[in-house]
Amino acid sequence: MTTPAEVQASFKAALEEFEINDEQPDVNYYEKMVRAMFDVLVDVPYDEVDGTHNLVGIILEDAPYSNLYGTAFEKPTRPKAVEEESDAGEAVTVGSRRKELAHAAKKADYKLYEAGVRGARNFIVKVVAIEWIAELKQDEMGFAGVEPIALLRHIKPTLLGTHETDIIKLQQQMQNLHVDYP
Repeated sequence: MTTPAEVQASFKAALEEFEINDEQPDVNYYEKMVRAMFDVLVDVPYDEVDGTHNLVGIILEDAPYSNLYGTAFEKPTRPKAVEEESDAGEAVTVGSRRKELAHAAKKADYKLYEAGVRGARNFIVKVVAIEWIAELKQDEMGFAGVEPIALLRHIKPTLLGTHETDIIKLQQQMQNLHVDYP
């Protein structure tokens, strides 16, 4: 998949296959949701210039992303329409051609990044009941200005099931189990 339209189509297909639960999400549902988005994003050719990053950085926290790719995900900035103005009389060199190709690749990467963000955000908004994400909805723009990772971070503490902090509480409860029973 190489175009933003194909990224959107992949998210649409993933949404059609996803079994939506309108109740409070639990850990398993959250993991299925992230996995569905991961499966779409991981196959998108991205960062063609450096070959360092992958669009799964849109939905993964820094630590798991760094474990996979060796560095934190860098959110791209919109590239200029034209990288550098050149003199019309200037000869085209191999170096100038490489710069042009690198700039074109960065523009294509940014379009794929935007499509990935839109797709992931729309996926989350459609599969998670509104009451679990409503606080992030903006009056004028809805969820348009909210990054997918921000939605996931907002949802995570509300999940039913075992969290990292729950495991610590469980250990403490187990240590005092003999006190609670005669």
